[in-house]
Amino acid sequence: MQDDDLNSEIPSAERQSFLKLTRELAGLPLDKSAAALETGAAIASISLRAGIEFLRATPAAAEVLEAAELRSWGDLGRRLALGDAENAITFFAEGVAKLKDIPASIHPLVFQLCSRQITLSSQIAIETLRNLPALSNTISDPIQLAALIEVSSEIARRSAKHSAEFLKQTPEVLERLRRIKNPEVTKQGIELAAEFASRAGGIAADAWAALPSALGNLDSPNALKLLNSTVGFLERGGGSALQVLITGGDILRTLPKIFDEWLLLLWTVARHGNASLVAFVRSSPRFVRSLASEPDQVRLLNLAQRVINLTREIAEADCEAALACFRSSSLALRTVSIDQFEQWARQGLAAHNKDARARRSYFALETRGSYDALRSGSNGLTLETVRHLLILYIEGLTGHEVEISPLAAVPLESRIADGRTIHLPSVVAEFADDELDFRLYKVLAAHAAGQIEFGTYEKGTALVQSAYATLAETYNPENADALAAFSLPDEMIDITASESERGSSPTVREGFSQGADKLKYAEHVDYRRALQLFPHPQLARRIFGTLENGRIDRRLRGKYRGLARDLDLIREHLRRGRPSVTELPASLLPFELLFQTTLLGGANDDARQYYSQIVSELETVTMEYLADDAATVADSLLATSRVYELFQSLSPNDDSIQEVETREEHSESEDENSIATESFHRQSTEQKPAFQCLERSGWRR
Repeated sequence: MQDDDLNSEIPSAERQSFLKLTRELAGLPLDKSAAALETGAAIASISLRAGIEFLRATPAAAEVLEAAELRSWGDLGRRLALGDAENAITFFAEGVAKLKDIPASIHPLVFQLCSRQITLSSQIAIETLRNLPALSNTISDPIQLAALIEVSSEIARRSAKHSAEFLKQTPEVLERLRRIKNPEVTKQGIELAAEFASRAGGIAADAWAALPSALGNLDSPNALKLLNSTVGFLERGGGSALQVLITGGDILRTLPKIFDEWLLLLWTVARHGNASLVAFVRSSPRFVRSLASEPDQVRLLNLAQRVINLTREIAEADCEAALACFRSSSLALRTVSIDQFEQWARQGLAAHNKDARARRSYFALETRGSYDALRSGSNGLTLETVRHLLILYIEGLTGHEVEISPLAAVPLESRIADGRTIHLPSVVAEFADDELDFRLYKVLAAHAAGQIEFGTYEKGTALVQSAYATLAETYNPENADALAAFSLPDEMIDITASESERGSSPTVREGFSQGADKLKYAEHVDYRRALQLFPHPQLARRIFGTLENGRIDRRLRGKYRGLARDLDLIREHLRRGRPSVTELPASLLPFELLFQTTLLGGANDDARQYYSQIVSELETVTMEYLADDAATVADSLLATSRVYELFQSLSPNDDSIQEVETREEHSESEDENSIATESFHRQSTEQKPAFQCLERSGWRR
């Protein structure tokens, strides 16, 4: 009687709806029908309305999901109902139609991910379920998609937030990885993220986001090398491995050849703890940047390797002292040589082998004794001890205020003609005598100051514009036939032709009236722009460097008579070390003859004996353009043109001269020679290190 009364109270439409729902559920496969009823009952125990909504959505959901997935979907809604029944009702009402875009084989992984996320954050779990279909549309490979969802699911064990961030970053990261055009890199990147997820949890999302920048501009071998190396450091912790990934990418882009030595240093340090490891990794970019000012790549590599190996040697005994030494190297190498730095480090290791605190203070340069030991360890004269005297000397000599900086302390972009700063080697030890070494410093400083005083860096002056106009006309491709005449014997050219018709370049003052009216040039035209007009700018720069050094040398001798004694000392020192011209390869011979003729007061006897005609031509150019006390940088440019054509005519079909310059080619900001550039490049490997530094101290282009 009571059942009849209850049925009479239920509206007829609702009874029809229940009957329809029952028939639909009965029409499902048995396993799905059972899953729906059992899950619906569990939901109804919390919220009847949510349970009914689940059953209503089940027939449509069953077309997309399997029985186990129906249970997982219902369980997500049940957990929502525990907090807010309305959210559960909305969740079920949305259905799962969008999951059709996700391959059916991946559905279990999707619900596993969301189930783990909802334990920590229901909102993130629902947003993930909504966003995954869009992610699936951007990844065509189901295997790759499954791997990424598994990584996110592993992260979700510890952090729902990082799990969602990982998926959010995935499209951009994959796009950047694909630019490397090696599927193996993408595969290894995902595997690395999986290792991070299993060992370090949420840090995996940070590592995943850092991959594009870490691998940026790396080729495939180096990219794979970085990924494989990072995996090993995960045993030291996710934070350490992340720092290795980021910094390792910087090193592979900047100094790839020291990467292996750097890793060995890190493994040595890692034995002392993660804190030391992270500190070393974070100090590495500063160390690399401090070395970037060195233009000679061979010397740069040697310098970096020696510092790293020295640091590793110290780390075997004391990791904190090694860190202090590593950090101090950037400052110390600005003022001392690498040999002096190594001597200082080993001296400190031996002197403080029992007192760890004193040893660490020593390597951090925190004590006066350490500071003095660093600067007294060389056999030569350090720039630090004579800097003030040199500044007073140059200011007294020229009347110009100057600044003096060691070569290694100056960034490349700051080295180019600021008009008042000259750069000198940190140590000079050529004569084993402080007085003679100081005289060498004086000559180098005077040469560098002479470039400022005598207008090497002039821009937009009338004479420089005229020289530019002359060179532009000479090397215009339309005048190629005229240029070819330089390679022909004199008898094949009309002997009645005027001097200018035979290709002889006028001096700047003779050609000014002709060139000034033809072209109008901006104020920023200088020797660099002019040298770019040559067919082989590298060859032209090398010739110009020697000729401009010769001009500065003559101007210094003419204006400052008292400096001649010191200039002669260095000239004679260089003459004694010249190689015999009979022993030089043909590609280097022209440069040696030019160097002797221009800077050493004339060619040696053997050069005159075997190459008298070339020497005579070079002497003519030197006298015509550089002997005048008023010669300017424009005269050096036109002299460069004459010598350039002479070198071309010596072997018009042989590119060996250009190849010599190309093999040693630096960027323009690095192309900085000295009074002895050509000398030091061509002497034997026994050349003293300080003389090798001279090429970057006296003459800076």
